[in-house]
Amino acid sequence: MHSFTRLDENGLQGLWQRLLQGEGDVMASLMQAVFRSLFHYGTKFTTDHELVKDCIQDVFVDVWLHRSSVDGKIPAKAYLMASLRRKIHRKSVKQGYFQSFSEVDELLFQVDFSVQDAIISDEVTRQTAYRLKHILDLLPKRQQEVIYLKFFHDLDREHIADVMGVAPQTVSNLLQLALQKLRQYASELPLLYLLLPLLS
Repeated sequence: MHSFTRLDENGLQGLWQRLLQGEGDVMASLMQAVFRSLFHYGTKFTTDHELVKDCIQDVFVDVWLHRSSVDGKIPAKAYLMASLRRKIHRKSVKQGYFQSFSEVDELLFQVDFSVQDAIISDEVTRQTAYRLKHILDLLPKRQQEVIYLKFFHDLDREHIADVMGVAPQTVSNLLQLALQKLRQYASELPLLYLLLPLLS
């Protein structure tokens, strides 16, 4: 699974709260802790890596400038991913890639559910992983994103809703629809769940 940071969740939240309280000297540490995972998430929406990097920088500038109005109850992970998602969407629309946010939601998100032979050495397990990859690739984009946020970033329903800008019930519906597809392969379901974090 992609680690959002080497810090544990409490350590990450500690840096986040200190930043929101005006301790600017912790920004570099926080950015270093979360940059890799933010970048990985951002590249699901665009292949322009420089755009993703610019958007990450902009997100942190916005957080600093508007820190007094940031809801500190929202975990850093969910807040930053939601902000990055919106920032990339806005810039994509501004640059004329898409005409509306709905088009971005439907067309832009791309999860590369790749099978890593180095971490799946057993042949039976690898074949099951390829089968799971095929199933996941067939899911609609929003269902793919819900699966990605839940299984690869350990976000709960409310925080996935924050990231995607939808109601928590919509998240539940999308997840249910995605898992219904997996349940068609019930005999392999336990192994499929175990393999989800390995396909990234």
